[in-house]
Amino acid sequence: MGLRIHGGVWLLGVLGGLAGGLVLLRWRPSVEELLANLGLWCTVAVAVLLHEGGHGLAAACLGVRMARLRPELFGARLELAGVISYPREWWVAAGGPLANLLSSVAVYPWAAKGEEWALWFLGASLALGAVNLLPVKTLDGGRMLTCAAAWLLGDGVAVRLVGITTGICTGLLWMLSVYALLRAEQMLSVFAFSLCLLMRIIRGDGA
Repeated sequence: MGLRIHGGVWLLGVLGGLAGGLVLLRWRPSVEELLANLGLWCTVAVAVLLHEGGHGLAAACLGVRMARLRPELFGARLELAGVISYPREWWVAAGGPLANLLSSVAVYPWAAKGEEWALWFLGASLALGAVNLLPVKTLDGGRMLTCAAAWLLGDGVAVRLVGITTGICTGLLWMLSVYALLRAEQMLSVFAFSLCLLMRIIRGDGA
């Protein structure tokens, strides 16, 4: 399986490094604080890895070969090799959100006790799974809707249906993020996420 890293990932890494350097110079956190924050962000990274691992495990169980892994700004995309049936592709797409749900259930006992790492993981995992279930053609939910609609109603209906749901969801996300930025200067991540979705849709990237 090949690996192709999206250019935005390198840009995000550079910007993240610069931001981290500014934080170190400005606030001078202690070693303990740095280690604690690093550990918390590692739990978020684990949630992302489990999501992609869920796709990979589903593909392996169904005998589907993966051609390429593409890390991007908001997660990664697994590109499948060859043509597979709609039901099998549906399960491969569902594997990521399902992995997030199962891992969230597994850590819930620690989150209920107030363990900070578990709360971070629970929030990141559930948010990642929920966002990916949106019926947008570049996300898992869009792939699942495409496969289900194409299998039951035909390819033409599936393309039109997912085009409509993609436009609605992306438009709502965009309006929500712009409103939040103007009113409260918050939810910058939602603004960046919706912008990324718009760019991918304009480029014509598939799921």
